[in-house]
Amino acid sequence: MAVLNIYGDLEDGSHSDRYISTASARSLRYLLGTIPASFREVGFRGAGAEHSRLHDNPQVQALVFDFLFQEPAPTINLASVKMS
Repeated sequence: MAVLNIYGDLEDGSHSDRYISTASARSLRYLLGTIPASFREVGFRGAGAEHSRLHDNPQVQALVFDFLFQEPAPTINLASVKMS
């Protein structure tokens, strides 16, 4: 099993995407442990990283498309991505 974990941080001091804290979102790696064969995590930052806006973001859509349909699974930079 491969996992792609995408999360947002509004950078407003809440450390969240308004609904999910970044700590909770990033805890998925710990919760799954060694179950996934691969685990990729990408954080988006800024106003565009709000929970319900992430799915409309072209960068997020491209990550999900590549994760689902590219062979072999793409390597995703684990660094956070700044969004306006």
